[in-house]
Amino acid sequence: MEKFLNFMDTEWDVVSAAPGTFAFLAMLMFGVSYLWHRERIKKLTEQKQLRDDDIAYLKEKTGSDDLVGVIDRVTAVENELRELGETDFVAIYNGAKSISDLPELP
Repeated sequence: MEKFLNFMDTEWDVVSAAPGTFAFLAMLMFGVSYLWHRERIKKLTEQKQLRDDDIAYLKEKTGSDDLVGVIDRVTAVENELRELGETDFVAIYNGAKSISDLPELP
């Protein structure tokens, strides 16, 4: 414990010799951390909005509020398309950013 206190005493002497530099570095680290977290939250909010838009689109197209049923239907169509092989629709589906970007099914 005594070694730790001696270490802290010597380090405090360094900090007290240049308090402006350490205050600036602390503010800089806080600012970078704040900007990174703000961007992360913004991306998560955008992902949530895309998901909500997709759910609303599916509800509108199917006329059902049963999301499990809608998901089962979408999964069944995807499986059928995979069984048929690589089609134009599958290529479009893989490049779509959201469900609303997909073309209408015949």
